[in-house]
Amino acid sequence: MPATPDVNASAAPGRRPRSGFWPAAFAFLVVMAVATLPSPLYGLYRTRDHLPALTITVVFAIFAGSTIAVLQWDSSIAARIGRRGTMLGAVATMMVAVGVLAAWKDLPGPLIGRVITGASVGLDAGTAITYLIELRRRADPKASAAAARTIGTSVTVSALGVGPLVAGCLAQWAPQPLTVPYLVFIGLGTIALIALWAAPETGAPATPATGKKPAGSRHRVRLPVPAAAATLAAFAANGLFAGLSGLFLATTLHHPSHALSGAALFLLFACGQGQQSQRAHGILMAFLFDAFDEFLL
Repeated sequence: MPATPDVNASAAPGRRPRSGFWPAAFAFLVVMAVATLPSPLYGLYRTRDHLPALTITVVFAIFAGSTIAVLQWDSSIAARIGRRGTMLGAVATMMVAVGVLAAWKDLPGPLIGRVITGASVGLDAGTAITYLIELRRRADPKASAAAARTIGTSVTVSALGVGPLVAGCLAQWAPQPLTVPYLVFIGLGTIALIALWAAPETGAPATPATGKKPAGSRHRVRLPVPAAAATLAAFAANGLFAGLSGLFLATTLHHPSHALSGAALFLLFACGQGQQSQRAHGILMAFLFDAFDEFLL
């Protein structure tokens, strides 16, 4: 009887299969960056539309509410379409959100765009770190889950700072500051979709022959009301800071620079990243060797 081929074996002897870890990490970074991408641009919205600080706060609170709503059902979605499918959906939803923000400049546009952004972040945040851990375990069963988890957490915090920095620099030196930053992330999202498409699935839905729903679809995560309220308040405070920081720099410190406003928000999130930077640095260096092996060899 002929031997059954090993589907997990690499086509080239002595070489590990592509893990898909870094494409997934890149997609995670891009989606999470859009969560704070418009922050340094709110000064432009405020000046053009004469928006009060309360409106900026509401925009951020709506974003947080959308994220929380999607997180309630994230495990059900992943059970139905798999982790890679959920990540693909997150990137595609993010591209729709920035498309709305780029095309619809009036107040309803940012509101709707931020609601859709919240949905993409909810899909991404609830799945990405688990997906990264499973990808590492798939490539190397002896790999540490803590290492992949640390990288995922670092990507989360770093992305929240990278988004405002990129948007602020583009708004400062590129034409059409309320359009170009969003178009750039549509391009990055396209790259992320292509990269993710080649990544393996780790949590594909296994529908029983009886036709019953997957077990994960029967339950949803219930976020306690105090936790949800605290999350809304935190994002609202972040929105207030984002909306007023550029105005403070321009009127009080006389530095009306969008790049400086984006850099200030980048530093805000970089401070949070600094607490775990030493541990992440050592892990990141080890992962970089894997990245070169995966992409360049």
